Amino acid sequence: MLAVSAFASIPYVAVSITSITNSPPNGPWKFNTHASVTGYILDWQINPNVDGDHHIVVCDSPNFVVTKSGYAPDVWHCIVAETVPYLPCARIGTFPYQTTLSGTVRFDAEHNWWELHPVERIAGTRCYAQGQPTGT
Repeated sequence: MLAVSAFASIPYVAVSITSITNSPPNGPWKFNTHASVTGYILDWQINPNVDGDHHIVVCDSPNFVVTKSGYAPDVWHCIVAETVPYLPCARIGTFPYQTTLSGTVRFDAEHNWWELHPVERIAGTRCYAQGQPTGT
């Protein structure tokens, strides 16, 4: 999959969740930070965090169980994607939901997990940074 970032005109590169989670937090990384990740959305916070962001738990299998909303149940097979107030997304309410999310990869040292933050696009939904999505 190849999509283009709405902000930096940098193409997203398809990266597996485990390629991200098996990388050293301080680098070097073997992937572009503008990435598209395919997985299963298992949870989407209803109430935003203090900063207005919503956590979305995305795992490489639908079989993980989220015990605390917005928190990854397995840091080797799951990442947390975050929507931000200036790029709102319509919340998906049925889980697991298999899809591809695109955005910026980063390591959150505070939570000790990998993130896609901000999410710029979720395929098959009304979540995209600019323009009308194609192929959804």
